[in-house]
Amino acid sequence: MDIAAKRRFLLISNIVISVLCAVSILGFFIMPLWRMDFSVTLTEDLANAVMNRMPAYNGSSSAAPPVYRRTGGASVDLTQIPADFVREVLGSGLVLRFSSSVSTVDVIASIYYKDTSRAEKAIDRVINELADGAEEAIDAVLTAAAKAAAKVMVKANVEQIASDGEKTESFEQIMDSLGVKKEEAESLIDTIINAIMAPDATVDSVTKTVMECADDAQEILAGTEKYKDAAGSYDAEARENLKQTTESFLSGFADESGNLRVKDVIVDMLNEAIDKFLDPDLAGTLSATPVKTSDALREGQNKKSVTETLKEKAGDLVYNAGGGIIPKMTAAAMAVCGALVLIVFFFLFYPILKTVLNVKAGNPGFSLFMPIAGGIVPYLFTVLLPSFFPAVFKGIAQAGKAMSIQGDIIEAYNAVSLRLSSGSVIAFIVACALLIFSFFYAHHRRALKKALAQDE
Repeated sequence: MDIAAKRRFLLISNIVISVLCAVSILGFFIMPLWRMDFSVTLTEDLANAVMNRMPAYNGSSSAAPPVYRRTGGASVDLTQIPADFVREVLGSGLVLRFSSSVSTVDVIASIYYKDTSRAEKAIDRVINELADGAEEAIDAVLTAAAKAAAKVMVKANVEQIASDGEKTESFEQIMDSLGVKKEEAESLIDTIINAIMAPDATVDSVTKTVMECADDAQEILAGTEKYKDAAGSYDAEARENLKQTTESFLSGFADESGNLRVKDVIVDMLNEAIDKFLDPDLAGTLSATPVKTSDALREGQNKKSVTETLKEKAGDLVYNAGGGIIPKMTAAAMAVCGALVLIVFFFLFYPILKTVLNVKAGNPGFSLFMPIAGGIVPYLFTVLLPSFFPAVFKGIAQAGKAMSIQGDIIEAYNAVSLRLSSGSVIAFIVACALLIFSFFYAHHRRALKKALAQDE
């Protein structure tokens, strides 16, 4: 290959490299500089792990777990939540997702701001993103709660009807014994779910549906050889007891008018938990004491959603802790990150600059170290390394099953998933491609340099 051909190859390569580096820089702006996607999968193992940590369910306390409610009237110490209900919700298989991100514009702009306003803007966005994720999670949990409530009631009904007074089989054992009638019995759960999720659902309307399903369950069991005697003993007194139990359970999710407010109850429970968790003075004081409802809430006014409560409490905690030190530290950290991003941009802009300056040079080639380093280093520190350590911990958690690590801690950690992403991924891909191409590029650059020296 003659000198002209070698030079032409390098010039064309420089143009391609410059375009790729420009795209790399653009990637930092069209995608977040750093994004975290956090999810929790509600599994049966997680349910067992959580309940093992709750005194009301692990046998270390006789106290009944309360439902904190502020809906539609003065506070009420509600009935116990059955362990089956809690287990069904926590083991529902739902995936609750949360995300948060930091933009390139924010970190670069923070360099030029003398106050913490840019940092506060970024903090507010992070809080809003996490709070919005909580609201979506509540909507998902609401459906799971309705299904759990329906399943708990159907289980109680079927087990009571199938009991012969001497021994009571579990719901699962009974369902396995029904054979072809199993699907018919399981459809009763869907019927109750639809009743609970109805917009105008009340304690009376759902209780009526439950009792109708109980009658259907009696007919199903009476049609089997194994349970026909037990189903025949299901008399008026037993039916009345079942009705009272159902009404008592449903009343924990209703206002004073008897209207079901499943979502409101869940919201209030979470609001109370947030109050305790994000308030250092109240941390660890969550107890069975009924929540005292304010006058405004008694009148049904100013009821806050979980999103609003999270934003308010998290904002108070972030901005007031340590005399406002968190926004100041965040602003300083963002300014440092902004400076580092500008350095990365210089590394990525370097090939563009050299392409323009060397366009008439005898040997237009240059080192590709800077664009390669500018693409690999940011992704290494924003994604690869932060993702490596959780993966190691997850491996340790898995290994812990064969060690002395507490099982509930292992299962809780296994339920959590963390995924990181960054706008630097485009620069990283380009850098990897340039790393491979650099061997061919360097060969032609050295060959041209040698040819020019010989030509002299």
